[in-house]
Amino acid sequence: MKTRLLLTVGIFFLLISCRGSVPSDILTRNEIALIRRVGSLEDIYVQKEIILLQKVPDKGYFSDFKINENLILGLRYYRGEHQVIAWDREGSYLGQAGQAGKAPGEYISVGGFDFTGPDSFIIYDRVRDFINSYRVEKGGVVFVDQAAPGLAEQTYMDTLFRVDSALYLLSCSGPEGMHTLFRLDEKMQIAYRFHKRRHSSLIANPTYAVSKNEIYVLGAFDDRLKMLEPFIYVYSLQGKLLRKIRTKYRDIFDVNFDRSGKFMLLTSMKNIFDLSKSDEYRILDRDGHEIHTFTSLPPLDPVTILGISRTCLDYENVMYLTRPDEAGRAKLYIYDIDAGLEPEGGDDGE
Repeated sequence: MKTRLLLTVGIFFLLISCRGSVPSDILTRNEIALIRRVGSLEDIYVQKEIILLQKVPDKGYFSDFKINENLILGLRYYRGEHQVIAWDREGSYLGQAGQAGKAPGEYISVGGFDFTGPDSFIIYDRVRDFINSYRVEKGGVVFVDQAAPGLAEQTYMDTLFRVDSALYLLSCSGPEGMHTLFRLDEKMQIAYRFHKRRHSSLIANPTYAVSKNEIYVLGAFDDRLKMLEPFIYVYSLQGKLLRKIRTKYRDIFDVNFDRSGKFMLLTSMKNIFDLSKSDEYRILDRDGHEIHTFTSLPPLDPVTILGISRTCLDYENVMYLTRPDEAGRAKLYIYDIDAGLEPEGGDDGE
């Protein structure tokens, strides 16, 4: 009887310890083995392209890049000022989109930017609740128009992003109980709001990720950089809550996907602000089952890095910008996240 009891308890704890393992219907044994061989970012970062950018400022820091078939946009912070700088796809400098100020086409604090066409883009000014539209013509950036989306609630930080033909605003902080995600219509007005928060974030970290048909968003954070709710919320593009992924990790800085579409790469906040120290990374399947963890330095020498961008879009890229030389030329390294599971897109993309 005692032996049977001990055996039952042992099996129970074995099952509990395996709850985070990968279900066989998501990843094969060979795929799990490939993932568990990952020891650094260099094992899963596949270099896709290097673009030599011209006239890159040597001061400040770039925190985001967006690339389409014609343009490269970079967000630069320097002495409290935000700048969105544009290059063509070959790296030739096109100019700065607007500048700090309150005149049409200017902005105070950039709350996200994205393309509206091959040669056009928008910038959201989170302070004044304006969306400025720009286009590139005759080798320069031209201001086009300005719209106010109607975000009446005061928010601490917002992020604008595009999925297919729709634009979204993700609010990080604000009055308790306010909605976090807003879907905009073609006139840049709020058409729908969803993901009503239980808590108001005390820090500004609007973490999100986008797959082909889903939006992944984290809940609120406290002042210790911890998530107040242990979930990654998954919504349809129309705002329907599809599922909640429970996670034991409450220090998530970024969520990215690999080229196969089969796993998520989570970045920890532990050392994210010090590139000279190894960061902690976790690989989970799309249902949140833990597969592997590892620590790693960036793929480039941390001293040479002037900016890092994780686009958070499924099947897209991670980018590192090097510091410019005396002529203002800097290299933009573009990587795919790929553990070698299968060709780009997997079951969820192309």
